[in-house]
Amino acid sequence: IHELSYDYASDSFVAPELTLLADHMAGPAGGMFRGLAWQRDPYRLLYAIRSDGQLVACTYRKDQNIKGWHHHPTVNGSVESICAVPSPTGTRQDLWAIVTRTCAGGTSRRVSGGC
Repeated sequence: IHELSYDYASDSFVAPELTLLADHMAGPAGGMFRGLAWQRDPYRLLYAIRSDGQLVACTYRKDQNIKGWHHHPTVNGSVESICAVPSPTGTRQDLWAIVTRTCAGGTSRRVSGGC
């Protein structure tokens, strides 16, 4: 994942890699992300679904030079899809996900959110 921004010192666009120091977050054996969601408020978070169905996120604050990756494990589940949706009050965005879980020998899909 790269950030595209303008660098006034070089008078050009630059695209530094955000996963350079956290390549393990992309998944086992150099996996890839298969879904992204940007949550601007109340925090600036870029959520990503790894190829193995695990959810990871990057806290991103350019003005404070903060870029930190973190893992959000699911219990007996695999994340299929994510999106950031405005809250009913309109003051923030909530992350919603479709999660596939295997329980009691069966597989089910659930929508969970409001995080």
